Amino acid sequence: MKNLLKLNLFLLCIGTAIALLCYQCSKFKENFCEHELRACEAVEGESCMIRRYWSFPYSYFMPMSAESNCVKDCEEKLEIVFADSKQTSCCSNYNFCNDIENLNINP
Repeated sequence: MKNLLKLNLFLLCIGTAIALLCYQCSKFKENFCEHELRACEAVEGESCMIRRYWSFPYSYFMPMSAESNCVKDCEEKLEIVFADSKQTSCCSNYNFCNDIENLNINP
């Protein structure tokens, strides 16, 4: 019985250790979260997402606004309508990979 309890605790620790953590912010403005910057835990089928919005004089590197979250079935997307751009980037390769300052996500 003791060994079964140890095994369950071990498996719980492994499951917790491999969970993906992402940043969660409903609105960034000039690379700072206007609300509380939180963490979310991506469950199975989810990944970290960051969506950047910009138009002149802003750019991908300094977006006018952005949002980040844990998202199910995240889809990479770049939309350009006249001078306005919106890019959705997804990642799951390491914790907090959707950092607003991480420019290595498909610029």
